[in-house]
Amino acid sequence: MGNKIKNNCEHCKGEYHHDKSRKSKYCSPTCRTKASIQRKVNGVENVDYVVCGVCNLKFKEINADHLITHNLSKEEYDEKFGNRVSDKTRLNKNTWGDILTPVLSKKLSDSHTIEGYINKYGKEIGSEKHADMIKNKTYKNSVNSYIDKYGSSVGLIEFRKVQDKKVINLANQIKLHGLANGTKKYDEWKLKQKCKNSISHYIELYGYEDGLTRWFTRNNRISIANSKIDVDLKGEYKSYCTLVDKFTRISLQIYDLENIHLRGVDKGYDLDHKVSKINGFMGDISPEIIGHISNLEIITSRENRIKQHNSSQNVQFIIDQFNMDGEYLNIINNHKNVGL
Repeated sequence: MGNKIKNNCEHCKGEYHHDKSRKSKYCSPTCRTKASIQRKVNGVENVDYVVCGVCNLKFKEINADHLITHNLSKEEYDEKFGNRVSDKTRLNKNTWGDILTPVLSKKLSDSHTIEGYINKYGKEIGSEKHADMIKNKTYKNSVNSYIDKYGSSVGLIEFRKVQDKKVINLANQIKLHGLANGTKKYDEWKLKQKCKNSISHYIELYGYEDGLTRWFTRNNRISIANSKIDVDLKGEYKSYCTLVDKFTRISLQIYDLENIHLRGVDKGYDLDHKVSKINGFMGDISPEIIGHISNLEIITSRENRIKQHNSSQNVQFIIDQFNMDGEYLNIINNHKNVGL
C-alpha cells in the first residue's frame, strides 16, 4: 500500500485505507455525517432515544428505512428486540393525533401544492416558489445529485440502492412487514392499482362523460407509447385516437352494450375495440367506424392483454353495420356540422 495505512472506521467499524499524511476517523463522508448525527442524539435512553439492537446506533425512532438495511421487518424487530420508539417521540405522535383536525390535515396536505403556495404568497411569487420547490425536489431525487455528492461510480451505486428501496414489490413488502403481512399488503396494493386504473373508477370519480374522457386520454398515452407506429406519425395517431374515443362515447350513450355492467379492472373485464385503433389508423378507416357499437365488446382483462393491438373482427362487417345504422349516422353528422 506504500503511503497508505490501514484503519477501522469509528462509525461503521469497517476496514479502510487512507494516506499517512491525512488523519481520518471515517471511511467515507457518509459515515462522517452519520457519526455527527449520532453525537447530537443525547439524553436518556428509551426516553429521548432508542438504541438499535443490531448496530447500536441511536435514533428517536427506528423506522422501516433503517430496518431494511438489516433485512428486518418492524414485526420481526419488535419480537426480537422490543421497543423501537422513544417515549418523547411517541408522546409527540399522540399529541399530533389529538390536534390534527380534518381542516388542519387538509391544510398540511395542500401546503406543497401550487394552490397552497398561491394562497400563502400570492399568485406570482407563489407560482415561482412552487416551481423552485419542484425543481429542487426533482434534482435531489435525480441520479445527478448522487453523482455530484459521491462521484460518478459511487453515486450510481447509492442512487440505485435508494431506488431499489422505494420500489413497491413483494420482496420489499416482506422485508418491511414480514412474510404474511407483507404478502397481504402487496396483494392489496396490486388490487388497488388495478381499481384506480379502471374505467369504472374514473366514472365514479369524475362522472360518466368526464370520467370516460379522462380514462381514454390516459389509456391513449399508454397505447401510443407502446405502439409500433413511426415517431413521425404518432401525432396523427394521437388525434385519431381522440376522435375514436369521442365516437365510442356516443355509441355507449345511445346503445346498451352487452355485459357493460362488468366493465372495470377490479371486476376483471375491459372495454375493447374489436378492430383495434392501430389497425384502424393504419388501414385509414374512419374513426367513427372504429367507435361504432358493433366494434365494441366487453372482454376479460386477460384476453385484452393477449390481444394487444390485434383485431378480433372482420373490418368489412363493422363497416356494413355502421352504414346500416341511420340513428348513429345522423348523430355523428350533427356533431360534425356543429364542429364538435
